[in-house]
Amino acid sequence: MTSTVWSTTALLAQAPTISDLRLTAEAASRIASVDKNLSFTLKVINEGKTAATNVRVRCQLPDQLQFITSESLDYIQGILLTSIPSLDIGQQKTLEFTARPKQPGAYRLASEIIRADQLDQDSRPNTSIKDGEDDVAWVDFRTVENSSSVFSTTVSPNAPLQPALVSNQPFTDPNKADLSLQLVVSSLAPTLNTPVSVSLLVKNSGAQIAQTIQIGCALPAGLSFVNSATMTLVGSTVRGTIASILPGEQAVLIFTMTATTTGNKTLQAQIEAASPLDPDSTPNNGFTNGEDDTSMLTLRVH
Repeated sequence: MTSTVWSTTALLAQAPTISDLRLTAEAASRIASVDKNLSFTLKVINEGKTAATNVRVRCQLPDQLQFITSESLDYIQGILLTSIPSLDIGQQKTLEFTARPKQPGAYRLASEIIRADQLDQDSRPNTSIKDGEDDVAWVDFRTVENSSSVFSTTVSPNAPLQPALVSNQPFTDPNKADLSLQLVVSSLAPTLNTPVSVSLLVKNSGAQIAQTIQIGCALPAGLSFVNSATMTLVGSTVRGTIASILPGEQAVLIFTMTATTTGNKTLQAQIEAASPLDPDSTPNNGFTNGEDDTSMLTLRVH
């Protein structure tokens, strides 16, 4: 009589190997000219504790961005693709390509890791370019030639549905107005002595009518006030007053300025006075407190 001993080792499920891949992207410059070449660099980084194999990367170009050349990516009908056979622990792979904007405007393009043999501990490949995971990288630039057009990579058709955004603002106080401020300029990359239009948009999200809203925008050295139908220059601050804003409505003050020196220039604006009280901000208490009655943006003058 014989007995047989069966081994259960082969029947046990094997634990999947886990990696941690991250993707970054950058352009050689945030400012480009129409019909001039611009270089882009993608980096695939293995931050995990396991070597990653058969990693595939995709970068989709907006239609208005013309592909020129690449030694590390293949170009197929508006899409750049490449495969990385192996990426050791701590290793990174650099991918480069050159493209050329064909129309003036702002450009936004996304790249994504779309597959790998290993599972990733904090992202899933080929899910979406807008899911906030670290296997996606965005890069943006704008042309010297002014335009309000925005050319962007389209969202992947297999992107999962995202939950609706929930406001982090407090509930509306029936006895108060709730004002917020936004700065908008006609160009973020103006040239010397070229007029730039600055708009200060004030919105009332509260339940009461806001009245006598005074707005101030501080001009740094190198930016000069030109003119305005609704605002005046007081020292180095451009000021204007809005008589009233109904609940749910917004109003705008506009002035024109020019740049007299090159470099980065930061505009800072705040609501200096208003009635009635605001539930989540205090007028005229500074630009850097994070309240929604302040706004700032940086221009690059060249």
